[in-house]
Amino acid sequence: MAITLVSVPLTAKYLGAERYGLWLLLSTFLSWVATADLGLAQSLKNTLATADGQEDETLAKTAVSNAVCLSITIASGLGLIFWVAFPYIDWSRVFNVRSSLAIDDANSAMVAIAVVFLAQLVLTIPLEIYNAYQEGYWSSLWIGLSNIISIGSLIVAIHYQASLTVLVVAVFGTNLLGNIFAAIHIFYWKRPWLRPNIAYFRWNEASALLKIGSQFWIAQVAAILLLQTDLIIVAQLFSAVEVAKYGIALKLFSLIGVVQMSFVFPLWSAYAEAAARQDYIWTAKTFRRSTLTVLYFTVAASLFLVIFGQQIIHGLIGKSLVPENYLLLAMSLTVILNGITISVRTFLNGLGEAKLQALVAPPSSILNFAASIFFGRWLGPIGVSLGTSMSLTFLLFIYRYFVARKLKDFKLKTIG
Repeated sequence: MAITLVSVPLTAKYLGAERYGLWLLLSTFLSWVATADLGLAQSLKNTLATADGQEDETLAKTAVSNAVCLSITIASGLGLIFWVAFPYIDWSRVFNVRSSLAIDDANSAMVAIAVVFLAQLVLTIPLEIYNAYQEGYWSSLWIGLSNIISIGSLIVAIHYQASLTVLVVAVFGTNLLGNIFAAIHIFYWKRPWLRPNIAYFRWNEASALLKIGSQFWIAQVAAILLLQTDLIIVAQLFSAVEVAKYGIALKLFSLIGVVQMSFVFPLWSAYAEAAARQDYIWTAKTFRRSTLTVLYFTVAASLFLVIFGQQIIHGLIGKSLVPENYLLLAMSLTVILNGITISVRTFLNGLGEAKLQALVAPPSSILNFAASIFFGRWLGPIGVSLGTSMSLTFLLFIYRYFVARKLKDFKLKTIG
């Protein structure tokens, strides 16, 4: 959180409104890494958590080797597709930038982001292994260390008046160090028996990972389209300058998600292990408590940012990129609804209920596109956020009935 509060004013003031908008759009692509691995990382996490509950080291060892081999294959294929398609895409038009400096930066910066994207796709696996064994504190340690290196690299790059492309490498490239540190620690120190080995590759088990992962993948793609496309819609409806203003507010509200995820996300593997041990009482009680905690926290934190958000942004960056108070209010609604959605999805993911999400998430993402564009043209950037809130409401309405039935089943099994 502290690094975000430091890096936002540094990059915004250095790059200017339009190129900072381009920066935010480029960084959005990295949030799509989770969709590029066809759900392998999520499938691996559930498999490892289940293997841990059953104390099956052979299953865990094979799953890791299969996941690494498959992720390298996927990354290679995506790299080839990007290399072939790149010359035919006008990236300055995709990002809707107009100044000559931003146009010059668009192509080279996109190449840098693509390289980081493909590397991160493979290097995500070590962090998921920590999460599967409910050792997320190790992930936080390595990510925190790489973030400190990253902010140092950003300051040095700005000092030497580096280009946007160099800034991308300095910030996002050094972030990969955390993944590399994690891989070394897991495979050569903490759990060397999990070290990937091609000899452990089994196509039938790899297919099983992909089959389960495909359901997570559909849900993930839909979630990305639901929550990570606001900036792209704003760029196409308005301009990169409006992207900068919208993105600043989004960055501020994303800090709420950072705190929330720190105590909700680890429950994914805990739910999976509890399910393997048939500990239904703990699962139901923890889900209810976590959801209420998320609701109380997001409401309080969002209200704080609605009241003081403009002053915070003005103090960090200046008057030019301060958003309207109505936009902050719209984003607060989105954050509250998304917080509850994340709590519910974590519960469902831990229980391996990816099929339900694969069915209902795509319609909600389509609704998000339609509603965001419609309300965006009518109300401006505020309408884009309201469109996302409407889609999340639709999603929660459907999840509510399934979760209620699941909790009822838990109660019956406990009584039985």
